[in-house]
Amino acid sequence: MASQSFEEFALRISALKSKHRQKLIAIDGGGGAGKSTFAKHLLEYLTHAFIIHIDDFYKGPWDYRLDHRNYEVNPLFDWDRYNREVLEPIKHEQPVTYHIYDWKKHTTDTTASVPPDVLVIVEGGFATQKAFSDVYDFKIWIETDTNVRLERALKRDGEHMRALWEEDWIPVEKNYFALQNPASHADIVVLNHSYDFSSGRFEAISNIGR
Repeated sequence: MASQSFEEFALRISALKSKHRQKLIAIDGGGGAGKSTFAKHLLEYLTHAFIIHIDDFYKGPWDYRLDHRNYEVNPLFDWDRYNREVLEPIKHEQPVTYHIYDWKKHTTDTTASVPPDVLVIVEGGFATQKAFSDVYDFKIWIETDTNVRLERALKRDGEHMRALWEEDWIPVEKNYFALQNPASHADIVVLNHSYDFSSGRFEAISNIGR
């Protein structure tokens, strides 16, 4: 385990060779792990980068209950659309324009376009699932205790979301962790049980399981 600065890490990311014209980085982890916060801090040290949020590919509505807990990845996200609108264009060096799910209106009428010359950071749960893992140039896993994640998620989303988190989303996450073990395929595992990213540094284990 070692402490790294976001500035040093950004230089490492920038120096990577890319599989495609646009470099593609993924940040994965359980809900409330700190993925979006990590992405935001990393973005501060990258001169040309764009963040895509997996939350933009939610199907909705927010209060939909799963019919069972045995899913390997969360079926409430439109993985076909994510692949079609983001990954396939990047693999074929085409322009990337994708639809954004509106969590208030429950529509996908708004679109976003990714500049063709930027590094692309994808952040969100299940981002590095086996179906997509090989396309990324670098994979980051944010490791955080479940209880800590739940506390953060309820603080962010509200107590009315507790049942969905405890009975639906966390069980599916546990399936994902157990069946696909995404942390073992990550290039770096960031430990965020209580660490404060605002310090400009983070604790990590590099190349775990690789």
